[in-house]
Amino acid sequence: MASAAWDTPFETTSKWNSVRMLLAHCNGAEERWINRRLQDLPLPVIYEERAAPDWEGLYADHRTIRAATYAYLAARTDAELASEQELMRFEDKPVSLADVLFHIFNHENYHRGQVITALQRLGVDPPNFDYCIVRPATARTDV
Repeated sequence: MASAAWDTPFETTSKWNSVRMLLAHCNGAEERWINRRLQDLPLPVIYEERAAPDWEGLYADHRTIRAATYAYLAARTDAELASEQELMRFEDKPVSLADVLFHIFNHENYHRGQVITALQRLGVDPPNFDYCIVRPATARTDV
């Protein structure tokens, strides 16, 4: 990725206004949902404020956060994962575990599209972000 584009701000209505900050936000949002909201674990500093400055660091942190997500999922039964029972309320709307899990992965895809658009607007040919290309080698293939 062209280093000039990495931290270059682009026009948006979000405070996540660079490629690095969008990717950091994806990491942070997943960490907050899995650790803080679902498991009530403390997060002393939100991820976006302690995000790695480079692609390698963000990706390493992503793998760590995703491993925690996989561990959380492995500890749940199929019935728990599929349950539509209200688990919590978010912005005064009922949210089930299935909703949370869908949101986590959909949210990342949404921002991945923003990253691609931002890179193109900054004159950079974006990398192929298709999941089958970027998925970690440790992702389950037996499902």
